[in-house]
Amino acid sequence: MEAVIGKIAAIEGVFYIRGLDNSLRKALENEKVYEGEIIIGDANNTPAENVTVSIADGSEIVVLGKEKQLFDSSLLNREFSNEDTVTNKDSIQALLEKNGDIDNIEDLETAAGEEEIVDSTDGVKSVFLDANGAITDINADLRDVAFAEETTESRDDNYLLNIDTNNTPIITDVLATATETNSLERIYEGQLEATDLDAADTHTFQQTGTATVVTNGESMAVVTDLTVTVAANGSYTIDGNFDQLADGETATVIFTYTATDNSGAQNAISEPKTVTLTVTGSNDQPIVSDVALTATETNGLEAIYEGQLEATDLDTTDTHTFQQVGTATVMASNEVVPVTDFAVVVAADGSYTVNGNFDALAEGETATVTFEYIATDDSGTASSVSEPKTVTLTVTGSNDQPVVSDVNVNSSIEHLYANGASLAQIETLAGTTISNSGSTPTDGAAIKFIIETGANETVSFNWDFFDAEEASSQPMINFNDFSFVVIDGVLMTLEDAVAQDVNGNTVLSHTFATAGNHTITFGVMNSTDTAYSSALDIQHISGGVIVDIQTVGNVISAQNNIYETNGLEAIYTGQLVLTADIDTTDTHTFQVDANSITATLNGEEVTIPGLTVNITNADTGAYEVIGNFDQLAEGETATVTFEYTATDDSGAPNAISEPKTVTLTVTGTNDTPTFSTGAGADEGSVTEDATNPTLSTTGTLVVSDEDD
Repeated sequence: MEAVIGKIAAIEGVFYIRGLDNSLRKALENEKVYEGEIIIGDANNTPAENVTVSIADGSEIVVLGKEKQLFDSSLLNREFSNEDTVTNKDSIQALLEKNGDIDNIEDLETAAGEEEIVDSTDGVKSVFLDANGAITDINADLRDVAFAEETTESRDDNYLLNIDTNNTPIITDVLATATETNSLERIYEGQLEATDLDAADTHTFQQTGTATVVTNGESMAVVTDLTVTVAANGSYTIDGNFDQLADGETATVIFTYTATDNSGAQNAISEPKTVTLTVTGSNDQPIVSDVALTATETNGLEAIYEGQLEATDLDTTDTHTFQQVGTATVMASNEVVPVTDFAVVVAADGSYTVNGNFDALAEGETATVTFEYIATDDSGTASSVSEPKTVTLTVTGSNDQPVVSDVNVNSSIEHLYANGASLAQIETLAGTTISNSGSTPTDGAAIKFIIETGANETVSFNWDFFDAEEASSQPMINFNDFSFVVIDGVLMTLEDAVAQDVNGNTVLSHTFATAGNHTITFGVMNSTDTAYSSALDIQHISGGVIVDIQTVGNVISAQNNIYETNGLEAIYTGQLVLTADIDTTDTHTFQVDANSITATLNGEEVTIPGLTVNITNADTGAYEVIGNFDQLAEGETATVTFEYTATDDSGAPNAISEPKTVTLTVTGTNDTPTFSTGAGADEGSVTEDATNPTLSTTGTLVVSDEDD
């Protein structure tokens, strides 16, 4: 192990220590100096800057400015003064040239001896003593020392340092910082520097090895497209895509470099040093996209779609939450189509559901659901929220099978006469104000049906309005009697007397969107006068279950009996109705199954001559039952049944409803018997016997009756 020669006591400026292995380190205060090491002043030092080394024997050596000093055992136990100064060649040369002009040079310290007082005059040669006390020619000695060929060996008779011709350039580790901004970028530009005791040297720079990058992320954020370029002049650039760094996350780029001077010597290349660049991530705004989806409605209220929102983020360690922005909307391609119970729910994790009842969409009809959403990352920065984007869900309707119901033609008919109840009583029953344009209602009658229905079930009534004023033999009195219907509190007018012919007979059908009990109130009103009472007949045809019936005024309930009259006839005309079709825009036609037409009498199937059921208008469902029911005796009944269906216009496999049955009971009337002569008897006679007045007949008398 090398002996310690001394320790650096004080330092001003920049000085280096070259070790025995030719390595170079910066001199620091209190640092030990070992035997054989060289202290070198930086090329940029001023002459006044110095380093003081305390030698092990108690003396001190001062190295000035840019000078070099070898420290070895020859510095120990010498006869120098306590403080020796190492000066440079230029200073010595100047001293020699000025020697003749100096009268007094006091306190000159050299590496050759102790302090001497020298008196001098112009032209008189100065005399110096060497370490042994002998007179010496200081000019010659100093010239020999100062300007002799440099060598790495120390000299016993002087302590000026002479070393190799070339000095290795010196570089240092570099620390730098940067903040990533966006995508592939030039993250940093810098300039490498070298110091060299050989001030005239020029230098080139080189990267050594491959640059590396490490991150401190929870999961390793990937830095892509990393490129380090070191130019010969020491300028360097670092390029890369650091976008995956989250806010505050860091990536450290490390590469090593060297400097080479232009000496061509073996020590022309510096020791390698490291450039360390710490790149700090900034938040990248999360990105969401417009989403286009499709779904097909199936049945009733349903979760028509369930999905998952996604966000992309260059900061790969960010987490995200999702939020709906504003209110979701739904628009059907046909604006009359209602979408009910509509709701969109977006969870924080991005899962979402679209709920609604899209059953009203017909085959191929569409409804478009739209809502906006955003994603928010966990950075807490101003850019943590994405731009809003839109989810568009197109729901396509599938056909819903139409529904018809069994029909009892003979269900009771409610006869309402426009008298017996005040306007106030009628309004209380109906639950709303009763009015009609151009009318002044006075009194009348009303009937309220409480009906239980399913969702989207259609209820149908046949109504027949009779305007007594119009039918009066008196001159026409236009007091505007009218009939009305109130459905769940909403008033509609069935018929008024504004027109000359106000009598009406048709079917009222209403589809209830929700299941439960509903109210339908029918009424007929007198307007202004009380002389003539108009009337309204109401008959429940199909749909729902009648829970209760309430009336005010003159209302008479009667069974709807159908009587045969004579021969082949249209015994009944009616209208088939649709009970329900969830596809509200569908149109329908009606059909009768001819093979299903039957007639029974006393439980036994019978043949009714000419029995047919004809659809007279397929679009409206109007039909007639034709047959000869003359065989029915007074009060005897025959029951006719037939099946019918409704077909929507979708063309889908389920476009035809399930068949339902119409039941019609025909009641017989008495047919007048007829008399005729018997077969083969063209005539008959009665003879009166005057003598014996008795009657006698000849021939055959036949009695016939259609009533079997």
